[in-house]
Amino acid sequence: MFSLLLFSHELDIERASPSTEFLAVSRKNSDEGASSRTEAALTSIAAHDFRVRSFCDVRAAPARSDATALDLIPSSHRNALHGVPVAIKEVFDVAGCHCGWGTPIHADRVPDEDCVVVTRLKAAGAVVIGTTASTEYAMALAAPTGNPYSLDRTPGASSSGSAAAVAAQFVELAIGSQTIGSGIRPAAYCGVLGLKPTHGAIPLQGAMPLSAPLDHVAIMARDLSILEAAFNVLSCDASVSGTASAEVPPSRIGLLPPWFTDPVDERVWRRVRTAVDWLAGGAAATVTIPTKVRVGERECLETILAVDMWRNHAADEHAGGDAMSPQLKAWFDRGRQFGDAAYERELARREELSQAMEAVFNEHAVVASLATTGLAPLRSEGTGSRAPQRLWSLLGCPALAVPIGMIDGLPVAVQLIARPGHEWSLIALARRIASSFTMPPPQLLDGTVGPAKMALPHANPINLEITA
Repeated sequence: MFSLLLFSHELDIERASPSTEFLAVSRKNSDEGASSRTEAALTSIAAHDFRVRSFCDVRAAPARSDATALDLIPSSHRNALHGVPVAIKEVFDVAGCHCGWGTPIHADRVPDEDCVVVTRLKAAGAVVIGTTASTEYAMALAAPTGNPYSLDRTPGASSSGSAAAVAAQFVELAIGSQTIGSGIRPAAYCGVLGLKPTHGAIPLQGAMPLSAPLDHVAIMARDLSILEAAFNVLSCDASVSGTASAEVPPSRIGLLPPWFTDPVDERVWRRVRTAVDWLAGGAAATVTIPTKVRVGERECLETILAVDMWRNHAADEHAGGDAMSPQLKAWFDRGRQFGDAAYERELARREELSQAMEAVFNEHAVVASLATTGLAPLRSEGTGSRAPQRLWSLLGCPALAVPIGMIDGLPVAVQLIARPGHEWSLIALARRIASSFTMPPPQLLDGTVGPAKMALPHANPINLEITA
């Protein structure tokens, strides 16, 4: 049985021996200069981010100083992420950076200390370039960020700035978060890898809370080996359950058709189905979601989330409610109405849904599904559907968005899911896909941006100290 580790400080993570690609990227990171990679990131941001609007604060001087210090470390003593430029979603505390949670209420918020995630990344040699734009409280009003593949399209939900920064090749690695679909969906829309690890695998101390039972860290990268290295670094205190191979037999890969009512772009579904059949070495076995899970997962998650949002941020509503969007206020209203009894009832139901899914993961080591319901919609139409990602956030299962192609010039991705603690099974399958497909860069890097218009101002001040 895989039970939900709601507030556990220890988590069993399946460990695998480092891949050849992981070892290669570690050597590459130790050989390449941190300063040269940092300058490349800052130069690219200065040239293009005034259109993409992925960053809300770029701190060039501290980044350059950190990179210079890293270059003094002998190659033999350099860590796995040595010199890798990384961007951090503004809901995570970064000392000296604007971390305003996507709301004018906290527009002047500049933490004095780094969160645990940032501390671990820096210890591993990563260079923090700055903070990226989030939706309002990582839940409501969209950020001003455009999708690098077409700036008039949404980059997705609340981790939009992080996904766009990686897609635009401003940074090699970015940190986001996911409570419903805010990591998987932006990664899919922006054509980058996006890992939502098992709930509790990476600590969230120093991050803005939405809902403790649902909040996850998300990791985004273009290079799977960098994502692998970052997950190793960030999940370093998870207890080890074994050293079994992470390779997944083709017969244990299942294809999950859409189980929700939101409309699906048939072209995207065909692309996903073709990719999964290829992974399975033929027609993949069909996965069926138990009825009680299918009909109950949305209400369960939204009740838990609404109550926690109200509990965590009611003081902000009282002090600055006029600055909140109607969408955000609606979540708070629902939280007040649901109350404690409904909250406890839905936590219990979540455990029941988890147990009902046990049979699925006994039969299928990895479940593959849509990452999104379609291509990235126009920004005026919202940030896309949460339906394909929601269940896995509720159950705390690891999920990985992997690009598998383009349709009409926009990225398409498959979502790989496993039982809690089995991230390495997902990474092994992603490696097979990555060996056969390379995502083309956005035209933005060639100086063309298509029909996109200039992005709107951010809710918080944009601080781009490129020349500092």
